[in-house]
Amino acid sequence: HFLGGLMAHLPAVVAVACPTVNSYKRLAWAGGAGPEDTAGFSWAPAVASFGANNRTNAVRLPAPGRLELRASDAALNPHLAAALVLTAGLE
Repeated sequence: HFLGGLMAHLPAVVAVACPTVNSYKRLAWAGGAGPEDTAGFSWAPAVASFGANNRTNAVRLPAPGRLELRASDAALNPHLAAALVLTAGLE
């Protein structure tokens, strides 16, 4: 249920977790043409998805009981982002 709430509010979470223009540039397809273009492949998530062991998903589930929000940037406010993720997941 936590993952469902997080996925439902992922656009708002990304708006806070990626506070700069360069944060959004990192989330774009590196090749420029879309998912079928792998010429400039990047490990950054470009689609709102979740998966078990795929680093290109926005939310990664590396082990049972754990999740990793990959659609974020180091420039975020950690306290605000943690509160936002908890609120989105618990809603």
